[in-house]
Amino acid sequence: MGNKAFDDLIKACIGTINNTVSVLEKHVVSYMNRAQAGKQQAAVNLTTTQADMRKEKEMIEELKKFFATMKKESTTASLAMPSGHPLITGLVPSYDYTLDVC
Repeated sequence: MGNKAFDDLIKACIGTINNTVSVLEKHVVSYMNRAQAGKQQAAVNLTTTQADMRKEKEMIEELKKFFATMKKESTTASLAMPSGHPLITGLVPSYDYTLDVC
């Protein structure tokens, strides 16, 4: 997978989780209103939904840390590549020398 595709995948995952969090926030408001009205099941749902929302936010933070780490490692790996060209060493002939195609 290329760098851009990987970046887009991580950003899409974060966006999807953000959408889930926004829906859960709406559910929290709804359950809070119902719980204040005295409904017991709404109070139970409220605590469960808040816990789910907290987990989703933690997952977003972990993905952001992972994304930053991968960007840093890919940058250092590309700096280590000599002159930006990958080495081609497939099918080396029996006389043990290679031809530089760059």
